[in-house]
Amino acid sequence: NKMKEQAENHTININTNRSKKIILWILIIFWMLLIFIFSSQNSEDSSNLSRGFLRNFILWFLPENIDENTVDFLEHILRKCAHMTEYAVLGILISIQLRLYHVFEAEWKKIWAAIFLVMLYAATDEFHQLFVGGRSGQVTDVLIDTCGGMAGAFIIYLIYKLKNLRKTENGGKK
Repeated sequence: NKMKEQAENHTININTNRSKKIILWILIIFWMLLIFIFSSQNSEDSSNLSRGFLRNFILWFLPENIDENTVDFLEHILRKCAHMTEYAVLGILISIQLRLYHVFEAEWKKIWAAIFLVMLYAATDEFHQLFVGGRSGQVTDVLIDTCGGMAGAFIIYLIYKLKNLRKTENGGKK
């Protein structure tokens, strides 16, 4: 009976793991498509989409007599932060997926693999923007996006580290 129970638990774990992998692949592909769609907008559409929201957001917090150059600068910074956040999410999703596949044993390899994959996607995204009206591919944007992916990979590393510490403190129980 005990062997049968262990076999059933093993089967449940395999099916749960397979489901998680499939869901994560769907989320990764969805997120990459979302980034691609945003990058496919010409510069005017992209600016109009974020400008109205960001400008109102900035002006809500700042005094009415703020210099227009300051507003433009803050808008630029917030747009770059949004890029980092997009790629942080991608870094999180890829990091989790790499862990589910047990691709690497060493933690640093898992982190660097996730960062490399995010950087690769960021580079292809910037290359894609070379063919979009009014857009240009920027190496600095690849670096900013990669930093976002790095942040996402480290967030997952820290979460798993804390989870393992708690597991160890509880004698191996979840």
